[in-house]
Amino acid sequence: IMTWAEVLHKEGREEGREEGISLGREEGQRIALRSTVTRLLTRRFGDLPFFVMEELESASIERLEQLADQLLDAPSLDSLFKP
Repeated sequence: IMTWAEVLHKEGREEGREEGISLGREEGQRIALRSTVTRLLTRRFGDLPFFVMEELESASIERLEQLADQLLDAPSLDSLFKP
């Protein structure tokens, strides 16, 4: 028989583990998407300036998806990124 405190501790631990798994998956998705966008931008425009690499490093999943959608039609890096 578990005490109330033990039940709460167990539930908290399980919730924390589930949240950690979810955050890990999200971060893994962001890293994979960032890698793909970086590769495609480099193939399209050549070596990327430092400010572009910095923006990609801190970009959200939403921003990376936006770049992925726009990069094939963009006439230049400047049209995608503002230095």
